[in-house]
Amino acid sequence: MRRKLLSVFTALALAGGVVAVPAKPASAAVDLATIIKVYGYVQKAYGYWKSLQGFLNSGGSSGLSLEQATQAIISEIQTSRNEIVSHMTSIATADVRACAVHHVIEFADIERFNDQILQQWAQDATSCVTRISTLYTSLPANSYAAWNDLGAALGVVGPIALIARTRAGFGTAGLTDLLVQAFQRVAATFPVSCGIVPEGFNYSDEQWPTYPIYISTVYTCTSAGFFQIPYAGVSWWGYAWWQIHVYLDQNCRCASSHPDYSNIDGQNLIAATEAKTARGIALDALAKLRSP
Repeated sequence: MRRKLLSVFTALALAGGVVAVPAKPASAAVDLATIIKVYGYVQKAYGYWKSLQGFLNSGGSSGLSLEQATQAIISEIQTSRNEIVSHMTSIATADVRACAVHHVIEFADIERFNDQILQQWAQDATSCVTRISTLYTSLPANSYAAWNDLGAALGVVGPIALIARTRAGFGTAGLTDLLVQAFQRVAATFPVSCGIVPEGFNYSDEQWPTYPIYISTVYTCTSAGFFQIPYAGVSWWGYAWWQIHVYLDQNCRCASSHPDYSNIDGQNLIAATEAKTARGIALDALAKLRSP
C-alpha cells in the first residue's frame, strides 16, 4: 500500500498535481569522478540495448535476451546510482529533473510491474525523454552547462525507456529516431578544437633557428563551452620536431604536417576531451543506436 501511494504521489508531481517539486537554481558543477561514472554507465547500458537487438534480430542465437539486458542495466544502475542521481539532480528544470531521477530509481522494480503499470511506466519514460529533448532545444544561446546536464540525462534515461517499451510490447523505432536526432544535436553542441604551443613560438625572425630543432610542445584540446564546464579540456606535454624550412606562414610557426591528436604519445586527446562532456555520451550512444 505504501508503495502504491508513493507511486501515486510521484505521478501527481510529474503531472503537475498536488505534490509539487520546487524550482531548483543551477547547482554547483558536477565533479569529474561523477562524470566518468555516468559516462561508464551510459556506455554499458546502450551496449546492452545493442546486444538485445542482436538477440532479437538473430532469433535468439546471439546477444542478450530481454531479461538479461534488463538485469544488466539494473546492475549498472545499482553500481553507479549515487553518481547518476547526483548528476541528474544538477538539472535546473524541476519536472525534467524529477522524471529522470524517478525512472532511474524505479527501474530496479520493472520486473514486478503488472501489465497496466508497465505500459503506463513505459509511456512516462518515453515522455521523460521527449521532455529532455524539447527542453534542450528551447534553451537560450550559450547554455553549455545546462546542455551538458540534459545530454547526460538523455544518455541515462534513453536505455531505460527503450527497455521499458520493449517489455510493454510497444515499438521502439520512434523513440530510437528521436534519440538519434537528440544525440546528433548534443554532439554538434560540443565540438572539440585542438592546438599546440611550441617552445620558442615568439622568437623573432633573427632569433629563430635556421635548422631543425627538437623543442618541447604542449598539445591541448578543449570542448565548446569549456568556460562553463570544468574539466572540459585535456593537455599533454611532449616533444616534436619543428623545422624552419617547412612552416607555412612566416608570421606564425605553423608546421606543414599537423599532429594527430588521436595519438599524441599514445594518448587520444580528442576522445579524452569528448568524454568530459555530453559529446562523449552522445557519440557512444549514436554508434550503438545506429548499429544493426
